[in-house]
This record gives sequence, C-alpha cells and structure tokens, in this order.
Amino acid sequence: MTILILKSLGLMLGAFLISAWLGWNLSRRAQSYHSAFEGRPRVSFDEEPVATPEPAAAPPPQPVTYLDAAAEAFTTGVVVPFDPPKATECDKAPYAPPQPAPRLDTAASNVLIRREDNSLQRRVSSLAAMTPESIQAAVQQAGTGLEPIRVGVPQSPPDDLTVISGIDSARQRELNSLGIFYYWQVAGWSPENVAWISNRILSPERVARENWMSQAARLARLH
Repeated sequence: MTILILKSLGLMLGAFLISAWLGWNLSRRAQSYHSAFEGRPRVSFDEEPVATPEPAAAPPPQPVTYLDAAAEAFTTGVVVPFDPPKATECDKAPYAPPQPAPRLDTAASNVLIRREDNSLQRRVSSLAAMTPESIQAAVQQAGTGLEPIRVGVPQSPPDDLTVISGIDSARQRELNSLGIFYYWQVAGWSPENVAWISNRILSPERVARENWMSQAARLARLH
C-alpha cells in the first residue's frame, strides 16, 4: 500500500514539473514575439488622406457664328446679318441636258404602250388556261371592266385576227377600231379587260365561249 502511494506522488510530481517547464517555454516565446512587434512602425488611421490632383477641365466648345448673332439679337434687339457661305464651283452639279421622254403609241382616248417595253408583249392572261364557265364567272365579277392595252397606229403589220375562232372580218374591224391589232394584245386580256371589250363589240359571249385569249397565245407562240 505504501508503495502505491509513493508511485502516485512520483507521477504527480513528474506531471507538475513537465507542466511548469512547458509554461516557462511558452512565456519566453510570447515575450520574444512581443518585443519583435514593438520594433515595427505603427500605422495610424487618423491621418488625413493625400489629395489627388483633379484632371484639367476641357475648354468649352466655341459656339458658331450664327448662334452668336442670334443671341446678340435676342439680348440687345439689334439684328446682326448672317452671311451664309457661298457654294463653290465644286459644289455645283454638272449640267445634264434633258433626256427626251420615250415615244408612246396613243389612241384618241387612251395612252397605251411604250415601244421599248416588250414585257407586255410576252404576257399571257390566266384566262388562257381556264374553262369557258370559269371565264364567264370571272368576267361577271369584274364589273364594268378595265381598258386593255391598245395601239393607236400599228408600227408593224397587224395580225390577222380572223384566224381566231369566233372573230370574223366585221369583229376584226370592231377590234381594230378599239386599238386591238395583235395576238399578244388579246392573249394578255384580264377579266376586267374582257368585261370592257364585251361592252363594245357584238356577240361578246364568244370571247369566253371560244377562249380568244388561249387561241391568241398559241398564235403568238406565247402559250
């Protein structure tokens, strides 16, 4: 029993000595760190910040002359005349002689077709591919109609319109009096054009029944 007590005392004494030694070492290190920090300069946050130089302001834009004149006239009531800059010779557009207008073939009551415009001579109406019943329905919806392209004085030999089934010499004369001389004119008739023609010729129902537009397109080699 005595031996156990002595061993316990020895262990307690050894633990005390070890803890004392560790405390002594830690205190020495703390003192060394403290002395090292005392030698450094301290930063003060109460000092005033150094003012940075401001960039130089740009010079104000110079107003134009006519604004000066307007301001002076407004404030003093004296009108200062403003002399605008004169155009130089380089600013003037070069002289261009007027171009003559393209010649037109005209009839007594209508301006017709430009001679150099050949696109209208290749136009085929949609009626050329329709049945007589469909053509009649389209013409009825066209109302009073629209004047077709007419030729006042033929510049080339007229086509023989009597080749078209339904056109005899009397109807050819009627069509010629209305300015219709060529197959391409008949081939391009729209429903409105057919309605206009039907009000001015005899037996107008033959236009749709025999489809003059389709026949004219084949004769003009457009269809």
